[in-house]
Amino acid sequence: MRNSLHPTQRLDHFDIAILETLQNDAAVSFAQLGERVNLSPSAVQRRVQALKADGVITGTRAILDPRKIGQALTIILEITLESDRTDLLAQIRRRLIAAAEVQHCYYVTGEYDLVVVLTLADIQALKHFVARMLAVDDNVRRYKTSVVMESIKSTTAYPLDVAV
Repeated sequence: MRNSLHPTQRLDHFDIAILETLQNDAAVSFAQLGERVNLSPSAVQRRVQALKADGVITGTRAILDPRKIGQALTIILEITLESDRTDLLAQIRRRLIAAAEVQHCYYVTGEYDLVVVLTLADIQALKHFVARMLAVDDNVRRYKTSVVMESIKSTTAYPLDVAV
């Protein structure tokens, strides 16, 4: 297929235009999308289905304002582990994946092993999270929390101009 994620194949300008539009408004109809990218609705539908089948589009979601659902506190949590043994790393990964408060979790190089972004209602919820997730784990050497005072930029859109 033309858009499989094989490194030698590229997205064409129609795919890029479709993806740019959908990243900003996934609720747009195929007819509206076709008008924006200069393709018929059926051609747009085929391309979107192909992009989904190829794993380029992995889902469609509503993006919520965390403050309006009682999750006004965003925390950046940096975790250093005692050991990065595969089994021990798998344990904390499973727990972090299962935790609803975790919005993003990254296994990273550098001073910390994991960087986690949490959304919580308040400091008490953070205290509870730490007690439930970190204090009970003997493999957590230390952790550092930073409270986000202001979100300057938050996006789920990826730059696509480099994909051409």
